[in-house]
Amino acid sequence: VFDGKKYLGSCDIEKLGKRQGHVGIFGIALSKGCRHQGIGLKLAEDTIKLAQQRLGIKQIILSCFANNKIGISFYQKLGFKLYSRHPQAIFYKGKYIDAIWFYKNI
Repeated sequence: VFDGKKYLGSCDIEKLGKRQGHVGIFGIALSKGCRHQGIGLKLAEDTIKLAQQRLGIKQIILSCFANNKIGISFYQKLGFKLYSRHPQAIFYKGKYIDAIWFYKNI
């Protein structure tokens, strides 16, 4: 998403293959300057709708740093539910951080 030439963010859902073709992996990134304005929510909702309509996605999964409270709140606002925690799955800035996994049936 752009505002003129200024990059605001991006969102995608990558469809898994074969027997998991109904599942998509969700990703989103927003520029710091456009957070907390509803842009991410609108972008995510539109991306989810398109994935459902064009790709036949029935379920979406994503992972998030366990210490990302803003991200966790955002995903829950979108209707995602936590289903798993992967201990020390991420090595970031010299520390191991748990990853938490969410899903949403659509």
